[in-house]
Amino acid sequence: AQTCINATMDIAVARELLANLVAACEVLDIDPDGASRWREMLAKLPEYMIDEDGAVKEWITPKLEENHEHRHCSHLYALYDGLPPEIASDEPLRRAFLRATERRMEIRKRHEGGDMSFGLVQLGQAVSSLRNGESSGEILNWLSINYWFPNLATTHNPKSVFNMDLSGGFPALIHKMLVFSDEPGVIDLLPACPNAWSEGKIAGISCRGGVLVKELAWEKGKVQVTLQSAIDQAVVLRLPGKITACGGAGVLTHNGAGVQVDLHANEEFTARIEYA
Repeated sequence: AQTCINATMDIAVARELLANLVAACEVLDIDPDGASRWREMLAKLPEYMIDEDGAVKEWITPKLEENHEHRHCSHLYALYDGLPPEIASDEPLRRAFLRATERRMEIRKRHEGGDMSFGLVQLGQAVSSLRNGESSGEILNWLSINYWFPNLATTHNPKSVFNMDLSGGFPALIHKMLVFSDEPGVIDLLPACPNAWSEGKIAGISCRGGVLVKELAWEKGKVQVTLQSAIDQAVVLRLPGKITACGGAGVLTHNGAGVQVDLHANEEFTARIEYA
């Protein structure tokens, strides 16, 4: 039936919308009454539910049971485009989302991806938000092998049913595995890079706040990144490990957890960073 009750995705969408409205009011210094009203609505939204297996439920009600054998993963919506603060700051909840991705991966593993390539992309976006490089790499391997016609048109199912979803989803997943920014002023480099990608290079990734990663090159424990900003701003670069050294033309400071660089409008800036 094309109806549902208390879908986790519906709650996540409402939470995202209200949080964005509040953030916009704060940044633009407008509509304090609206911001106050939306904060109250946020506080009244139901919490995520966790099933007996430790996974986030697809339905925020005890009346509906989970079906982990399903190709859809709408309950992971909150992770499609990042790691929201309410999940990042709650380790048990983060583990529950990770468990939900593991359960969805089980059916995908049995079929080397299975039907519905865009559902597989959504799952990849979720596991990359959780910084799971190995699962991200496994999903990308399935997508790169199984969902193309000989003319390089993309498909919905393995090598069948013409569908364009993967044309955007495939590069989006690669970008998110290698460069990710869900807030202005912070860029994560190699956040979900699988171990098999021990070295490589990528160019031309746009980030929040008007920052362009013109080029990122990496090898074991080292990265070199060239940035260009549309405005003067300070940006923090983070890596999946403790930063031990940094260098490059311009101002760089690091505290082990991140490197701060000062960018000047339209000027290229190159940083070399080592981490363990």
